[in-house]
Amino acid sequence: MGRDSFYLADHSLSVTAGDLASSGLVIARQTQIKFTKILVDFIQIDARCLPFGNNSFEGVYCFGLLHEFTQPKGWLDISQVMEEIYRVLEPGGILLLAVISGDPQEGLPHVLLFTEEIFDRATQSFSVIEKELVDDLGCTGREDYHTWQGVFRKNA
Repeated sequence: MGRDSFYLADHSLSVTAGDLASSGLVIARQTQIKFTKILVDFIQIDARCLPFGNNSFEGVYCFGLLHEFTQPKGWLDISQVMEEIYRVLEPGGILLLAVISGDPQEGLPHVLLFTEEIFDRATQSFSVIEKELVDDLGCTGREDYHTWQGVFRKNA
């Protein structure tokens, strides 16, 4: 609910944070009041149709979104999000992306778990800087919870 946005803004980055869920935005804005020195522009948006011009951002951070798009049109939604990220990134811009790892059939119908092949397919328009499978105890405390995380560059 804004945790990562506050972290980035606290490290001197200009941050525009978006979420489709108004409840998440309310919580993030309430939390922001506690951190008066940290300015984050929270807006309600659909990541499949971003309200920004081409080449608008130096970087995009996308954590915990793509696994929400499940069947029957999950791959179409993922493709639209990735095309929008590519469009709004300036040439040479950086994408930081994380998705939940696992067997897709085990996550459905609630979430889409990503194999390495699915992760690679989603990021095929970008150049890979770094990609790794991470044990992510921070989100759930579960030892069987893993994420595919990567740093990617939009080709100049």
